[in-house]
Amino acid sequence: MVKKRITGGIGAALAFNSFKQNNISKGIKQDYNFTNFFPNANVQLKLKGNKSLRLNYNGNAQAPSLQQLQPIVDNSNPLSIFVGNSDLKQSFTNNFSGNFSWSKPLSDNSIWSYFNYSTTNNAFTQFNSIDSLGRNVYKTVNVNGNKRFNADFDYNFPIGSGKKKINMSIGPSINYNRNIDFINSFKNINNTYSYGINVQFYKYVEDKYDFTASALCSDNFKL
Repeated sequence: MVKKRITGGIGAALAFNSFKQNNISKGIKQDYNFTNFFPNANVQLKLKGNKSLRLNYNGNAQAPSLQQLQPIVDNSNPLSIFVGNSDLKQSFTNNFSGNFSWSKPLSDNSIWSYFNYSTTNNAFTQFNSIDSLGRNVYKTVNVNGNKRFNADFDYNFPIGSGKKKINMSIGPSINYNRNIDFINSFKNINNTYSYGINVQFYKYVEDKYDFTASALCSDNFKL
């Protein structure tokens, strides 16, 4: 009999970004300093019957680039102007994931599942507007509400017995993505969904053959 066992860990890291800019033509000097924090944690639970559950968390801070804060002037296209945004804040992404597995080797049955969810505070996105001269003006801004989610599930089991036995797996999946940007000063929220199911048949006979046949059905749409 296998007893429950729990293992886990926590950690963190720091990184520093420092930019110094000297605009000679305008006589402006600017310093940008950012401290980035990267926390992480995980826990794993092992149960009897070849079952395992694992949960993970990690955080990721990202500082804006110097090009986003104050881009170098590019006059190659006078109808598209890129301007900096010195008020940009660093973004921070929270990412949660987990997986569950179960197996029964003697009967060739197994389950594997996985999920991942992330959301970003102060995400960087493009803001587009048109000025009085009809030029497209672009700059980077912070937004809240960007997120992603995906999940997969796979169940493996045998069909038949003896020499006629063949293995089969069924695996549905789903994905979701929410992204925000601005077009002509109007907020644009893109919600993208996709889902599918994969069916596979396989059979392996040592030193003779290895046979696999699969079919995938999927669809995606935006709102």
